[in-house]
Amino acid sequence: MKMKNKSFAVRCYMVAALMVAAVGSAQAQNEHSTLKKAEKLVAQRQYASAFAMLEELDPTNDRPAVLAVKADIVLHYFAQSMNHMVFSLVDLKKGESLDSVRANFEQGAVFPFDVDSLSRRLLVTHPGDQSLLATHAAYHQALLDDYGDELWIVNLTADCKALLQQATESADACSQLGYLYTSDETTTDSAAYYFRRAVELQDTLWGAHYNLGVMEHRLGHNDEALAHMERAWKGYRVPRLKGDAARVMAIIYDQSLNNASKAERYYRQAVADDSTDVTSWGFLLDFLLRQPSAQGDLLPVLRSAWRAAMQSGNTFGETRYIIDQCVKNDKSNLAISFLEARCNETKEDYELGVCHLYLFQLMEANGEDIAHLRKAIECFEREGAPEIFLNSLREIIKEAEK
Repeated sequence: MKMKNKSFAVRCYMVAALMVAAVGSAQAQNEHSTLKKAEKLVAQRQYASAFAMLEELDPTNDRPAVLAVKADIVLHYFAQSMNHMVFSLVDLKKGESLDSVRANFEQGAVFPFDVDSLSRRLLVTHPGDQSLLATHAAYHQALLDDYGDELWIVNLTADCKALLQQATESADACSQLGYLYTSDETTTDSAAYYFRRAVELQDTLWGAHYNLGVMEHRLGHNDEALAHMERAWKGYRVPRLKGDAARVMAIIYDQSLNNASKAERYYRQAVADDSTDVTSWGFLLDFLLRQPSAQGDLLPVLRSAWRAAMQSGNTFGETRYIIDQCVKNDKSNLAISFLEARCNETKEDYELGVCHLYLFQLMEANGEDIAHLRKAIECFEREGAPEIFLNSLREIIKEAEK
């Protein structure tokens, strides 16, 4: 009798175990199927619908694989984001792009989704899970990419840094660890190590290639630096970033390898990639001013550099930077003749004022009179410049007339 009862109990246990396994298998199949459907919706740019489907599957955010996809959607396909903690999502219509939606987005349904805390909560019960660690790293990378250093470093607590250290299979985590070490030249080796690991994991991580190039240059490995910088330059699609990478290559060829032809090629490439970058124009101008054979190119480059400086958001600082390239290379006469020409060409009072102000400063050193300063004041007065600025210029005239 006891044997029969035992046999019956064993059969019941086996049936129950099979039922649990069947339920688990069905849940796994359902999760896999839903993730595939969500992936298809994302490919169709139906971001809100994809997230809603995943939210229905896992409303409490207890499944690592589902959380990873949710996080990817909110961090990369948001219509609106507030510090990457509150989001709005939309399904894009034909002809729409995320950039156009974001530019014209006024208000919509918003919801909180704290990837940082959600991933850390799951890591308590799934310690060392590389998928969760990568999700956590992706959140901090998005902060760095979209909001810059300040918000990123504030959110990168000691616990978060420790989790980045554990994310050995996350290119984002390795890239961020490398970036942490870039500010101190004594930790250049560590920075280079993590950037190397990042590009090994994801060869298309252009920012890591760029930073690794800078670190290799610091270490004196110029061939490696140029190889990684060129990878970044070829991969970047944003003009500002492409121009920056080209300029760094030019500097290496110019200042470390003394290869003038390659330096000029990449200095010119930098301004071709981003003609608004005054820094690149300044480097090209400085390079040409140092080349005896390049004198015929000086004036066209100076004109382009000046135009970029005048169109920048920091007109005084940027035009001063361009003029200073001439002064430091003992080419003040070139700057003077250029500024005099601009005075005859431009009809804008503001630019006229800037030109006359610099002409006064350049000629003052040669003992010239202050006629240009008087003209600068007249131009700035017509432009409605602040009295405190105008008075500072008038004080210079009073001091000169004493």
